[in-house]
Amino acid sequence: MPHGHGGGGSHGGGSHHGGGSRHGGGGSVQASVPRISRTYFRGSRRFMYRGFGGVERFVYCEKEPKPISTGEFIFSILFSLFFVGMGVLIIFLVADMVSLPKKLNAPCSGYHVVDNIGVIDNSSRLEQTLKKFEEQTGICPCIVTSYDEDWQQSCSDIERAAYVEYVGRWKDEKHFLIFYSASKNSPKTNWEWHDMSGDDTDRIITDAHFKTFQKDLNKLLRSGTSVGAALDSSFEKSLDYMMNSTVDSDAVVFIIMAVFWNAVSITVLIKFIVAFIVSRRKYTEVSEYYKTPILQDYTKGYNPDDTHFE
Repeated sequence: MPHGHGGGGSHGGGSHHGGGSRHGGGGSVQASVPRISRTYFRGSRRFMYRGFGGVERFVYCEKEPKPISTGEFIFSILFSLFFVGMGVLIIFLVADMVSLPKKLNAPCSGYHVVDNIGVIDNSSRLEQTLKKFEEQTGICPCIVTSYDEDWQQSCSDIERAAYVEYVGRWKDEKHFLIFYSASKNSPKTNWEWHDMSGDDTDRIITDAHFKTFQKDLNKLLRSGTSVGAALDSSFEKSLDYMMNSTVDSDAVVFIIMAVFWNAVSITVLIKFIVAFIVSRRKYTEVSEYYKTPILQDYTKGYNPDDTHFE
């Protein structure tokens, strides 16, 4: 559905009403295993298990560790993998948002300039510049001019008038309309304009790109530059940046979400795996004084003829 970028320009009492720009969970899961620590904590008991190579390891636990069942482990892994998958999806969405825009194939026909009030004195040159814009972006640009009095009887503001103009002319979402309006009594000092863009143009005419275009056009119009020359210069400059990739506020939010979401999801997945491995060890409760058997001190009572130590 065609939409404006919440911007435009006016001078000398124009009735422009800016609209809002169109661009405009997870948590740690505790596995069902008791707390296990290598250091003593209040209320804990001492347990032993054999690690790699049969080496005895000692841990403290509030109760005897029970193994996590295979079914519970599989469910936990699938649960965490779901969130990891969502994180990967967010990454792909972010990558798509910051990638270079792709040229459209708008079905342009007829003239790009429809000057109903005779304020554009360089139609031929402007047509050539708009054709360059079309060839570079694949978007079909169009300039339509009107008197305020012609649309004010049926539309409440210029944004609505631009929308009506767009849907009345085209059925696709690949056009970029600049609707320029002026007062019949003082067209040079009392004017306003508004854009209307099809949804398919969003990847190319981003908020950042439109704001640059808007700034250039308003600066020229307010300085007294003729309407045609101002439009020609603004579209000409847009050829330098319109197909560049931009990272707008939405992309920044998605990037932050992607980093946070994936960090949490991967942490939870690792916790489940570690908890499962830890719970499957064979623990034996031992006293605080339990020690690994060692050779006795043979410096005392050593007998060379003996086959054992005293």
